[in-house]
Amino acid sequence: MAKKGRKMDTRTVLIALFILLIIAAGYIVVTNMSAEEEFFTPEEILANKNNFLSGQTITVKGDFIYDGGFPAVVSDSNSIEGRTSLILNFDNLVNNETDILITEVKFKFTGILTLADENNQYGPVIFVVEKIEVV
Repeated sequence: MAKKGRKMDTRTVLIALFILLIIAAGYIVVTNMSAEEEFFTPEEILANKNNFLSGQTITVKGDFIYDGGFPAVVSDSNSIEGRTSLILNFDNLVNNETDILITEVKFKFTGILTLADENNQYGPVIFVVEKIEVV
């Protein structure tokens, strides 16, 4: 009978390397993931508008519509009854980025929520758009 040595056989080394490779790949994937962008629906913003009037930049995701003479964003352009729309203002766009806007197409609008009338804090709000992206 042969004496068993303390040397590791090739199979054990390969298994250990394979496990290390899986751990390293998992670490690389997790650390290189893009951060989840937080976005809101028009309903969330209008229901809690005082939380968003602080001047912070937020992102609204929804369908673009041109309703009642004002451009607006809604969560779903298919439902007409009882839909909530957030009025958009494009004065802060640098280039004429509004050329890409098509009604009933999903977009991400980044900007700041402001009051339509600065003297009436309970009045309607307008979303001043700074950036538009197609979803």
